[in-house]
Amino acid sequence: MLNNAISTWREKMRANLIIRFIATLFTFVCVSVSADMQAAKVLTIKIDYGNNQPLKVLEYTKEEGATALDALRAVAEVTTNMVGQYKMVVAVDGIKGERGVMAWYYKLDGESPKKIAANYPLSSEQSMSWIYKKDVCSITVDGPLKPKN
Repeated sequence: MLNNAISTWREKMRANLIIRFIATLFTFVCVSVSADMQAAKVLTIKIDYGNNQPLKVLEYTKEEGATALDALRAVAEVTTNMVGQYKMVVAVDGIKGERGVMAWYYKLDGESPKKIAANYPLSSEQSMSWIYKKDVCSITVDGPLKPKN
C-alpha cells in the first residue's frame, strides 16, 4: 500500500511538473509574440536634411491605414504640392526642394518603394528614411531644366 501511495504521489508530481513547464512555455511564447507585435507597430523615421541640419531620428507608432506621408506628417512639418494627380512632398521642416535642383525622396527598410508616399500604405516596414538630395526625377517628367532669364 505504501508503494502504491508513493507511485501515485510520483505520478501527481510528474503531471504537476509537466503542467508547470507547459504553462511557463505558453507564457514565454505569448510575451514574445506580444513584444514582436509591438515592435511591428513602431516605425523608425530618419530625416536627412543634407547639409542643412543634423540627421533627425524619431519613432512613429503606426496607425491602421496610415501611409508613408501620414507617418512623416506625424513627426515633421510637411508641405505638399499636387503635381498632376500626385501629392508630392516639397518641404520638410522648412527645407524646401527646388524642381530640377533638390528634392525629397524616401525609402522603406532601405528600399525605394517606387510609389508616392501619399499612396503607400504602411504595413510591416520597420524603418523609413527621408533624404533631401539632388532632384533626379523632375527631368524625367518635365524634361531638362530651362535656364532662368
